[in-house]
Amino acid sequence: KPRPKPMRIALMGSRGIPATYSGFETFYEQLAIRLAARGHHVTVYNRAHHFKNQAHRREYQGVHIVTLPSIASKHLDTLSHSLLSLIHAILTRHQVFNMVIVGNSPLVLLTRLFGKKMLLATEVTKGGTKVSLRDKSTGRPVWSPAGTTGAAMPPTGVTPPAPMPPTR
Repeated sequence: KPRPKPMRIALMGSRGIPATYSGFETFYEQLAIRLAARGHHVTVYNRAHHFKNQAHRREYQGVHIVTLPSIASKHLDTLSHSLLSLIHAILTRHQVFNMVIVGNSPLVLLTRLFGKKMLLATEVTKGGTKVSLRDKSTGRPVWSPAGTTGAAMPPTGVTPPAPMPPTR
């Protein structure tokens, strides 16, 4: 059976790999390594300030690493880095665009402007109950324009990432 032609895959929205912080980073690390092992050209976008000691790294276990800056603040870090990553991925002719974190959902509109589709993986449940943004001082739900954009303008798919089987 002939192997399918390798794809150019961009994985964006997380802090980057190797995984050092959350489940999205672990998800991307495992996904990227496995896709690269199958012959695909996989690029993971790392945030510069999370990988200060590894800014020179261009490859990790067969995965191409692009380290880009972001606005290192609580509210702009993820979205600013994801925007730069998406622009880079579009300009370098990637074919598959995968992004994580619901706050990045407005970037779906940008991919559509370029005639591209994006897979947006978000964690929407915790222990079987819906997770909502809440004001820490009052405990009241907070409206999320980013989440609303993602729901109103669905990309190719909006899915919670499936648990990865242990590799060790």
